[in-house]
Amino acid sequence: ACNAGHAGTITATLATPFFSGACSPVSCPQPFSTGASLPTGCTCSPGYSGAIAATATSPFYNSTCTAVGCPSSSFGTSVVAGCTCNPGYTGSVTATSTTPFFTSSCTVAPCPANSAGTNVPSGCTCNSGYNGTIAAAVNAVGYTGVCVGILGLTSSTPAISATFIKQNWGGTPPNGLYWLKYASGSNTAFQTYIIFSRPDGPWVKAVQWNAGADMSAAAAVSAGGSWINAQVNLFPGKISTADINYLRGLTGATLWRVAGGGSTGSDPLMNSGAGALKIVFSYQPTWGTSYQPTTTQYYDYYLDMTNSGTYSYAYHYVPTQQAWCGHAAAIWISDHASPPGAGSGAISGYSLPPYSPVSICWTVAATSWWTNLHPWSGTATASGGSIAWGGTASSSAALFIAN
Repeated sequence: ACNAGHAGTITATLATPFFSGACSPVSCPQPFSTGASLPTGCTCSPGYSGAIAATATSPFYNSTCTAVGCPSSSFGTSVVAGCTCNPGYTGSVTATSTTPFFTSSCTVAPCPANSAGTNVPSGCTCNSGYNGTIAAAVNAVGYTGVCVGILGLTSSTPAISATFIKQNWGGTPPNGLYWLKYASGSNTAFQTYIIFSRPDGPWVKAVQWNAGADMSAAAAVSAGGSWINAQVNLFPGKISTADINYLRGLTGATLWRVAGGGSTGSDPLMNSGAGALKIVFSYQPTWGTSYQPTTTQYYDYYLDMTNSGTYSYAYHYVPTQQAWCGHAAAIWISDHASPPGAGSGAISGYSLPPYSPVSICWTVAATSWWTNLHPWSGTATASGGSIAWGGTASSSAALFIAN
């Protein structure tokens, strides 16, 4: 019989060499082994575990070569068939002939630039001020997506509107300083304070009267100065008239805040400055224009007592074009409604302010916001008459416009 690992038949004969036939070495079986032949020795192919022993009977070997499964952090049928690193991992799996019969460089991918998290498989979220989605994937970097900086955070990347910032933030942006650029305004980037926390915003800070500074000029006043560092503080400034005029034509909605108690130092307007007053105009003139609404150009007052975004009191005013109160020369929409015209009244869903009557008078002047807004203290104590906000260094009035 042929030796182990050989195939063939030997038959005796009467003539030299007194046999016929041959025993030929059997090749190493494919595809799971390598080597020249069974007699010289075969080893399991890379990616297989086990051994091969030559035998004297067909198929002339015994094999325990078994394809090794894919290691952790990878997937596939076996190492031999090919393994791929899991989504969120980078690297590769290569078959070898020594234990554990593979090498693996599958490694968790770190969270990419401008995102935060332990790693990609655990989840990455874009940092504040960046927008996008990072998803684990099977590719060279282990993920898809990118976190892109939101426009509005630098002077070189101004946003086209406050609403654009909010829509792309991935949540509600914090109130604070942002950069804007209105192509239909000054077409120049400027920085100002934006309120995002109020549900009816965003609100862009446009003007702040303080220390008797003149707000009637076409150019910006104290551009980027301290006046933009808070919703209301004791510094004067304004954005350019071109940008105010762009904003005023969008929704007609304005938001007002005051500080310092006005010219008396203790006026209770807007809950003594703790609240905010929204005035929505059906028409607004261009900035620098002295204007009194016609009898068909109504406006609505809403008082938020705590500046929380919730309005407690509201009233619909129909103008009657009564003589102005004589505070000062107006540079924007101003009116006197005492009493309000026919058709005026409480707005559905809101209460009337505690103080009555609801008669009002105000003047937007160059150096102050003058008010006779008696009921809009929001309390039983009326706001005073001829109160100048921002005429001195100790009080101010801030005007925001919806954007």
